[in-house]
Amino acid sequence: GAAPAPPSVSGAPSRPFAQSQLVPPQQPTLTLEVNKGTALKLPGPASTVFVAAPDIADVQVRSPTMVYVFAKKAGDSVLYAVDGQDRVLLNTIVRVTSPLSRIKGALDAMHPNNGVNFDNQGETIVLTGTVRSGVVAEDARRLAVQQVAGNPNKVISNIRVDAPTQVQLRVKVAEVKRDA
Repeated sequence: GAAPAPPSVSGAPSRPFAQSQLVPPQQPTLTLEVNKGTALKLPGPASTVFVAAPDIADVQVRSPTMVYVFAKKAGDSVLYAVDGQDRVLLNTIVRVTSPLSRIKGALDAMHPNNGVNFDNQGETIVLTGTVRSGVVAEDARRLAVQQVAGNPNKVISNIRVDAPTQVQLRVKVAEVKRDA
């Protein structure tokens, strides 16, 4: 026969999630660079500190009112701190950027939709992609060299310049006097 229906508990909400309260992260976003960290002083003692993606940012509790956030890899996570009465002390987005994302942002500001990719190979930065002009490739290389403390040997540029063939014309203009 058919299995009996589970007993219903009278007074229990049929949809517990609908009765729950969402606690969205608040501004400002905490922005850190990879391998950097910061200490956060909480407005009260926390009983629980939670980070959604510990592979992106990790958190260590130094004291009930002090936590240390350490950035591990580029990406976004959420950080919550709650006290013993379930009051939210901190709820923020933790945005981890890499030095490469900063270089990419600088190049995008100079040359939107540039097509350059930056990649780390150990301590070397490798540039790839196809660009429309040599100026974009040179600006990308220059920004990367600045990132590696001015050492051009730590930057490998595999950028392909796909510029349309340009023909330079010289035009001479002569002034002619009609009444001469």
